[in-house]
Amino acid sequence: MPLLWSRFRKMSKETGEMFAARLNTMFNSSMTNIAIITAVEVGLFEILSTFDKHKTYEEIADASKLKPRYVKELLGALTMGGIVDIDPTTESYLLPEHRRDYFNTKDFKSICVQSMQLLPKLYMVREEVKTCFPKDGPTGVAQDFYLDFARQKSEINCMKFNFKLLSYIENIEGASKLLENGAEVIDLACGAGDSTLLLAEHFPKSHFIGVDFVSEQLETGRRRAKERNICNVTFQVQNIEELPKEWDEKFDFVFCHNVVHDLAHPKKGLSEFHRVQKTSGMGVIMDLNLHTKHSENVHINYAVQKYMFSMLYCVPGSMYFEGGEGLGAAWGMEKAMELIQGAGFSVKTQTDSDKIIYICTKDSGSKE
Repeated sequence: MPLLWSRFRKMSKETGEMFAARLNTMFNSSMTNIAIITAVEVGLFEILSTFDKHKTYEEIADASKLKPRYVKELLGALTMGGIVDIDPTTESYLLPEHRRDYFNTKDFKSICVQSMQLLPKLYMVREEVKTCFPKDGPTGVAQDFYLDFARQKSEINCMKFNFKLLSYIENIEGASKLLENGAEVIDLACGAGDSTLLLAEHFPKSHFIGVDFVSEQLETGRRRAKERNICNVTFQVQNIEELPKEWDEKFDFVFCHNVVHDLAHPKKGLSEFHRVQKTSGMGVIMDLNLHTKHSENVHINYAVQKYMFSMLYCVPGSMYFEGGEGLGAAWGMEKAMELIQGAGFSVKTQTDSDKIIYICTKDSGSKE
């Protein structure tokens, strides 16, 4: 939709009727999202994926052990939304094979559908965030309010990391060799430790510390490490804007993912990042591949998702703290380069789809 809208704007010929049609398309898409979420949660897609021929709604309901009347209505929405195909001669339904992996929550292709499942929680979060808009309202929302959302988001992140993170690391010159030889590594604001555990498992000679200020998230990381028998990782409750003083030049490899833009005081966080990284070491900051100016993102089809996640989570989480800057997820590469270089780093970048990777090094003359 953003891509289409940018084309409309360039044409500058949109009529009121055209705008009304776009609104209706948006509403239809929203209702289709609800249908998809419901079908995933009641197990309908799992059953539909087992059929190689069209089935009636009664047959589908029987196989699903669901009430036929509800299945019929849900199939109606999925059919109108272009998800399920219908044979008009028999009024029977089929989920085409090429669509099935996108609803299999164990497959990476389902990432978009899994992200849709966050929408009910985001609607609840929205009620809290709304109170922050008035000038006399609260400045932000406490992290405790986001715990359920964070748990579910962590599961999605885990699948993303399992699919992509190692390839990102392998494409950074010198990173794999550093980690293979044995390095001291810190994963800043690691959440439930998805990235920490994956890297620790893949690079057993290195020692990893995952830090976050949400203790509940770290408990999940510790439990997963024990379940997977990963012994070269520990988790600590730390404020990454104020890390232990004894950690000067401690780490060979400093890593963070979608973190800096969430910080209340990003300059302090980047200063600490710089302080704890060895002069001979390497830092990797992974973030969203967006620009700082709104006008430069209108052609990016995933941008609207990122702005809304930012409005509902990143900005209020940052601004909850005194003096919080609320950079937001779309702080953009231009602002990111300004702040990262301002912390004393030399920076190279790599991009991959919706990700940009800032590779940070420092020299003996850089500031401490």
